[in-house]
Amino acid sequence: MKKMFGIALGVLGLGVIGFIALVAYENTIYGESDVANGKQKYVENCLVCHGQKGHGDGLAAAALPEKPVNLHKKFGRLNPIKSGIIGAVIEGRDGGMPAFEGVLTKNDVNDIMAYVLEQNDVTN
Repeated sequence: MKKMFGIALGVLGLGVIGFIALVAYENTIYGESDVANGKQKYVENCLVCHGQKGHGDGLAAAALPEKPVNLHKKFGRLNPIKSGIIGAVIEGRDGGMPAFEGVLTKNDVNDIMAYVLEQNDVTN
């Protein structure tokens, strides 16, 4: 029984270490965020549906079949997996999220994430 418990803890520990490594790796892929670029790309591509601060309350939100995601909540999670969020933006999602492939780059989406988080900073 002790051996099984030890193995389970070891596997869990490797999973946690793997997750931390993935987050660190993604941060090196996308590097520093350019908030000014994020703002420009957000205003051009996201504002109408996601609203001023990314809460899913843009002017077009009421006309959509599904309410847009609250980006602040989604991006504000502890160490979100950027590749999943970036994939959702680039590839689009069922329910109304259009694909932005060819319009936004992965770095643009990373910058948008930084801009939305800055917009919702309680010190602003």
